[in-house]
Amino acid sequence: MEDLVESILDYVRSDYTDYAIMINGEWGSGKTHFWNNKVRNKIESMQLNGKRFNTIYMSLYGISNLEEISKKIFIETTQLMDKNLRKYMDAKGQTTIPEYAKTGIDMANFFGVTQNENRLNYAEFFSTDDKVLCFDDLERANVDVIDILGYINNFVEHDHIKTIIICNEKELSSKLKSSNLEMKTFIATYLLDKQGDLEKNDKPMVEKIRDKIEYVFDKANDYERIKEKLIRRDIRICTTV
Repeated sequence: MEDLVESILDYVRSDYTDYAIMINGEWGSGKTHFWNNKVRNKIESMQLNGKRFNTIYMSLYGISNLEEISKKIFIETTQLMDKNLRKYMDAKGQTTIPEYAKTGIDMANFFGVTQNENRLNYAEFFSTDDKVLCFDDLERANVDVIDILGYINNFVEHDHIKTIIICNEKELSSKLKSSNLEMKTFIATYLLDKQGDLEKNDKPMVEKIRDKIEYVFDKANDYERIKEKLIRRDIRICTTV
């Protein structure tokens, strides 16, 4: 297990990266525990070029749009921002992030988060070389996984931010195949009928429809293509750690 931890630390230490690392395993295998108890503290205790690393952890469980991820990143970007916003939300009895979080710096000024004579230190606020992003529960998001990976790829490829993705890829594969199944079945049946294949007795009807769905709606292949581009190391967690 220490070899896996050291592999992640080597990735974080690298001067230049344009890829992410995946921590992959079934539910209950200890993936999040591995991150929280084996990896996160070691990353945050590291120093590179005089800077300590900050980890930004986000569970994607129940996320319904990409904007919610952006808000989470914004809130967690600096400890000072996090402290003041949470204090404000507690005082107002709010449990969700206000919509005006989208206004970015204006919102920061609204909450009184200021530095250097009422101005934010932009270099520190937007720095990326000391950040490590961790996206957990990829398979539990209510957003198309292809869209999420494309979103994450912006940070990885363009900003070169060290990024860890935690997921149950087995469950994700099942989700990709079963999403919108009624609509897919209807369209597959329609196409088989138009092509004159519906009445043929060459194979069972269920098999025909399944094959047509896989041919027309093969998101699993889309996922594999994006994964191949985005993720260079897949760490398998098989048992509770």
